[in-house]
Amino acid sequence: MTPGPSANITAKFPLPAAIQAVAAIASINLALTHQNLWPTPGIVPTFRLSVEAAIVVGVLALAQGWPRTRPWVRRLAATAVLVLIVARYAQVTLAGLFGRPIDIAAEARHLPAVADLVLAAVDPWLVFELALTALVAAGIVAAAAAWSVRAIERAMDVRVTRRTLGGAAFAVMVVYAIGASGLGSLTLFAEPVMPGIARQVDFALERFRRGLPGAFAPVLADSNLSGLRGADVFAVFVESYGAAAHDGGGIAPALAQLGAAVSDAGWSAASAFVSSPTFGGASWLAHATIMTGAEVRGPRAYEAFAAGGGDTLADRFRAAGYHTVALVPGIRGPWPEGDALHVDHIVPAAGLTYTGPPIGWFEIPDQASFAWLGANELSAPGRDPVFVLFPTIMSHAPFVPVPEYLADWSRALDTDAFGLSLLPPLDPIDWTAWVANYAAAISYELEVLAGFVGERAGTDTLLIVLGDHQPPSIVSGTGARWDVPVHVIVSRPGLLEPFIDGGFTRGLVPQGAALGGMGGVTKLLLEGFDGR
Repeated sequence: MTPGPSANITAKFPLPAAIQAVAAIASINLALTHQNLWPTPGIVPTFRLSVEAAIVVGVLALAQGWPRTRPWVRRLAATAVLVLIVARYAQVTLAGLFGRPIDIAAEARHLPAVADLVLAAVDPWLVFELALTALVAAGIVAAAAAWSVRAIERAMDVRVTRRTLGGAAFAVMVVYAIGASGLGSLTLFAEPVMPGIARQVDFALERFRRGLPGAFAPVLADSNLSGLRGADVFAVFVESYGAAAHDGGGIAPALAQLGAAVSDAGWSAASAFVSSPTFGGASWLAHATIMTGAEVRGPRAYEAFAAGGGDTLADRFRAAGYHTVALVPGIRGPWPEGDALHVDHIVPAAGLTYTGPPIGWFEIPDQASFAWLGANELSAPGRDPVFVLFPTIMSHAPFVPVPEYLADWSRALDTDAFGLSLLPPLDPIDWTAWVANYAAAISYELEVLAGFVGERAGTDTLLIVLGDHQPPSIVSGTGARWDVPVHVIVSRPGLLEPFIDGGFTRGLVPQGAALGGMGGVTKLLLEGFDGR
């Protein structure tokens, strides 16, 4: 009996193998085009095309003409697919959770500290379970990548399948090339993964290409600061205090408490938004920006700052007769870049001689740091006026635990003064809890500031309270602005005028759009109080 037409078609085009190949291509395409399911580490499909998936299919089709190279091509293709999938996940997840591009080469040195911080806030068994889950997931992805490539290659043993899939892959590449050239549209395509990998490689090689960073050029305006008339000046960075804290409304009671403390002390306040040089982390970029008046953006700029060479606010204040201090309880080890601040005295965690219970990874409650400052730098009779840079630490992500606030500041340095609040330990799976924990952490910082204002009542003071950056996107939301609040709290109205003239609004609620970059605050300070 002569075979019928359907039997001939089946022999030339084996449907099960072809279906497996189509399923494999679809799986690779989805894995290379997914987006982050905010605010989680999960993923969501986008149903767009991946030009890299088409390239893999095209290479496998071409390799059929060289039988001896096929095993090597298959292994390389499987490896490439796995690398691309991992890179795609890292790119969209890190951007989704942090809200900014990540320079892995520059920030990898902070990974041990980040891991240690998370372990201090999360049940270790849960961390173990999550790590095991990630390991199993990685094994499944690797196996799936190998199977997908093998399924595509096996289906291409049949000429009609090879021509069909190879032709389709070539067509996709042509359409992408036309769109990339500007002659067509790229709306059908997801952003390729390889440019992101290339950027990370370029970041890693940048130091070898350019060598050590050059010295930081002086940018500060000259100022004798005589308009301050000897008032103590504090630049207090509230960790992760971004516009999101005001947009959400969860800090309103604590902000009202700070306002009441300002009013009770007979002081005045004004506020504004400014744009931070960073988002979701890398607080040191904001600190360097305020100290130099230049927008210090990214690792290279910070390395140039750390290399020295430019004046800082400490230089201007020292010339005006001030004693300059950097109170940095978040520093728990060697910190050579601290020399670039040019302050008279750096006080790291060890310098505070804190003897109370450790509160989270950073250990030292900010109220205790303020109390140490009062007892050791502010209480000496006949002392010089002080300029203090103080980056707080208790509102750092993941925002738990939060210390209790002590109404009696005289006990803040006692060994048994502090205990933990009733906030539950961090559950990294409960993403909604991060927002509430964030509001509680910022509220604690505002409560401490209210107490500090009360402790300083009657003392000539200019207190500048800044957010260093927005919280990560897991809290602030996708596409959030890079704006942070600035509050200027003063003991006499005349100290407020340069900031009002610069666009600040009276009170503790910032209004309107950002006034500009964070370096503008430094300019207002120097130019506004230059008595010449």
